[in-house]
Amino acid sequence: MKLRRLYRLVLILFLLTGCNYGGQIEIDWVDFIKWNNKEYHGVYTGFISDPSLIGEKIGKTTFKVSDSINDPEYKTKNGDAAFLPKGTTLFEVKGRPGFIAVKDKYEINGYKLYVEYNSKHDRFWFKHIPIDQVTKIETYAIDPHNDVDRTLKQTLSGKEEIDHILFLLTTSKEKPSYQPDMKDGDPLMYEMTFYTGEPIAYKLSVHYDKINYYFHPDDTNLIDDKIALFFR
Repeated sequence: MKLRRLYRLVLILFLLTGCNYGGQIEIDWVDFIKWNNKEYHGVYTGFISDPSLIGEKIGKTTFKVSDSINDPEYKTKNGDAAFLPKGTTLFEVKGRPGFIAVKDKYEINGYKLYVEYNSKHDRFWFKHIPIDQVTKIETYAIDPHNDVDRTLKQTLSGKEEIDHILFLLTTSKEKPSYQPDMKDGDPLMYEMTFYTGEPIAYKLSVHYDKINYYFHPDDTNLIDDKIALFFR
């Protein structure tokens, strides 16, 4: 009886630690590129404002770590990338050191940006937008079945329209405890872009759960329903 209990205990321990006992550990990789001994992370709230601002080729990735590496102690090397295929061409961004660009047909203006991690360049949240310098705003509807597909809804360059949108966003109400209404499925998704005359433009996600429009500048903020005018 004692031997049987011991066997069952060993089996339970094996099942609990199987990933470390001859198995593989699944690593949740950050979207990064290692280049010139620096780590660059994918930018999700910024994009190149004009493709002509993409500069010279600076090299290519040499290894896609997410396909092969399961060791959490792995030390990344120059040329490593989490998800980019081996041989992906890397470009500089004119006038913006600290950034790397790669071609991406799903991104606005055709390139995805990577920024030097934990640097002064890594500042692309809503609070970093220079509100008084915004010259153009675009709004997009996101395909609910494929979040990389977007449809341009409006392009706004008039001062009155821009000021109205910025007012609605900056006067939104903090609601950290807000839980979206999901009874009719996932909330609808939209994007807003903000051009300021700089090489990097800003991007903001907005959601609508059929009751409220909301976004996440830090925590959850509810936006006045008047914002709906700009997603039609």
